[in-house]
Amino acid sequence: MSNIINSILCIFPVVGDTKDAKRVELLKKAGFSVSVAAFNRNYFVSRLPNCEINVLATIENGHYLKRILIMIFKLSKLRKHLKKFSLVYAHSPDLAIFSYIASLGFNIPIIMDVADIRKIQVDSGIIGYLFRKIDKFIAERCSLIVVTAETFIKGYYEGKLRARIKNYLLIENKVDYPLELLGKINKVHYQSSSKHAKLRIGYFGVLRSNWTVSVLIDLLKQHKNDYEIYLAGINMVSAYDIEQLSVDYKNFTYLGPYKSPNDLVTLYEKIDVVIDCYPEPANDDDWFWAQKICRSNRFYEACFFKKAIITFSFCEDGQKVKNYNIGITLDSHDVSHAAKSIAEISGDDLITWQYNLDKLSEDVYMFRNEPDHLRDKINQILLHKV
Repeated sequence: MSNIINSILCIFPVVGDTKDAKRVELLKKAGFSVSVAAFNRNYFVSRLPNCEINVLATIENGHYLKRILIMIFKLSKLRKHLKKFSLVYAHSPDLAIFSYIASLGFNIPIIMDVADIRKIQVDSGIIGYLFRKIDKFIAERCSLIVVTAETFIKGYYEGKLRARIKNYLLIENKVDYPLELLGKINKVHYQSSSKHAKLRIGYFGVLRSNWTVSVLIDLLKQHKNDYEIYLAGINMVSAYDIEQLSVDYKNFTYLGPYKSPNDLVTLYEKIDVVIDCYPEPANDDDWFWAQKICRSNRFYEACFFKKAIITFSFCEDGQKVKNYNIGITLDSHDVSHAAKSIAEISGDDLITWQYNLDKLSEDVYMFRNEPDHLRDKINQILLHKV
């Protein structure tokens, strides 16, 4: 089926996020002409979208309400920009409502992309209540909702919000890297043993988890000669100075931010296993649930580079790790217990996980038919528009 009208404007909260760049590539592979309108922030550019980029405004990190005010002031700018496009692809609920208001009277369908649930969306206070009302309003008016986990629809929108969702599509956080990247990594051959040699653990991406750093430090304190720890990415860890930890512990290295996919081979050839422990401990049950249903980019990237995974048994990634037997799942947030479980990883475990990763279907972690599915959904939307 050929594309009916093929101009799409993607609206992103930042310029240079890897997931957003992957969405642009997916839309282009589906045959659409894509432009980006985004906000400029003090944010490391890990991967620029390969298309025209228009900056709407500059916003500060961590000031959500101020961000809303800036959006309101920039409605007219976006409205002028929208006239050139057939469809809007909005990164999140707030950007979807921003797009909806800016496009009133233009008959421009809106696709909303949902990759996570924010704390404000499940907050028990009046702000959370009002946000959920707005969230339900825009969800029911979007022509399509793209989600990275089906539980976002069944558990949050249809479950918690009781929203009537007319159309959705599951597109996981899979990778779009060329297979040639994998061939550049020297494969490690693990030795059968009851205890591993020095285990190299990597924590890559947007670094937010204080709990993860606590476990890695505990490992080094208890078994300082048995581990090498590598962190790389945007540092948002609040409880530790990870640059200072690199000074204090000789086997703890923070490599700084990195470019994707250019720097990935260098990172992944340094490690044996990836730690992907999400969510953080939380007293709020709704917030904890909202975090644990998310799917992490780390899972798909680790599968691509054939690296075993350390994660939680009670999160979505953990269920996959158990099903495929490609790593270890932890049952609680007890730091000492977690460190002890990781310390028990044997050479035989690594051999088993490597074998299972090698035979894992590429469909699990790489895009295959997703561009076709997205193209068909969009063409149906545009067909009913005209």
